[in-house]
Amino acid sequence: NKLEASYGLPAGIRATAGLDYEQKKRNQFRLRSVSSREETDEITVRGELRRSLGETLTGSVSLARSERDGSSFLNNILNGGGPGSNKIAPLHLADRERDKFGVSLSWTPTDPLSLQFRASTSKDDYASRGAEDLGLRDGRASLVSVDAAYQITDAWQATAFATQTENKINQATCAASPADGTPCTSPVWAANLRNVSRAVGVGANGKPLGNLKIGTELAVFRFRDSFGLTLAPVGGPLPDINTRLTTLKLFVEYALTKASGLRAHLVHDRYRSDDWTWANWTYTDGTRVTEDPDQKVNFIGLSYYYQFR
Repeated sequence: NKLEASYGLPAGIRATAGLDYEQKKRNQFRLRSVSSREETDEITVRGELRRSLGETLTGSVSLARSERDGSSFLNNILNGGGPGSNKIAPLHLADRERDKFGVSLSWTPTDPLSLQFRASTSKDDYASRGAEDLGLRDGRASLVSVDAAYQITDAWQATAFATQTENKINQATCAASPADGTPCTSPVWAANLRNVSRAVGVGANGKPLGNLKIGTELAVFRFRDSFGLTLAPVGGPLPDINTRLTTLKLFVEYALTKASGLRAHLVHDRYRSDDWTWANWTYTDGTRVTEDPDQKVNFIGLSYYYQFR
């Protein structure tokens, strides 16, 4: 449910305030080895100020605060019927407070060229469910992106984008999970997880003929995952995982009528990763997982569409 209102202020400023409420209910399994709850409720209060800074430039700033809680956590039940530990709540179920700040700019320096800039940052605080402060503790996220579009001719347009995101989260667990209500007697170790992703892409689309539309996009994504383990029951720090994904997309669309047509898609993905959990890693029981670190996927799709007007 959403409630939103806008009001015009002096100096051409448009103020917008909103209240969002989200409730999720989930079915529960008879056996549960991970903490679970039947319901989560989240309330978000947000505000935005938007203003035209000139004939070609528009900017905005926004703030939002969210609080999530829900029903009581259920007792875990293991395969043998005995109780399990439920001191650690999963990411999507944990009680959380989130503060988010964002800015955006839209600039049209010339008639054929338009640019959009966005940046945001957020901070999460999670409620502890035990004296040992186990589970999720806090997290941060940031995003910076630039999008561009250029109208080459009336029939052809070029696009480009660049973006970077960073996500961090701190969490802790007990080396040997205790039963519910039992204090942790094993070492408590923490993980300061960090994911950084960068992406760039270019594309073009147009109509060489009246009923025919074609387009293409090439994008490259790079990811780095770090673990930042402290007091971990392992022999040393775990190495980072680096992943690269290159995607090439092509499409052809032919309009049969004003409301219907045929569409063909071709997607080529190339995925390369040095994930040590896939290769060159031996688990404590001696087993190994072997996967090709360089994988390619091709997809071809044909579809018919009809638009109800």
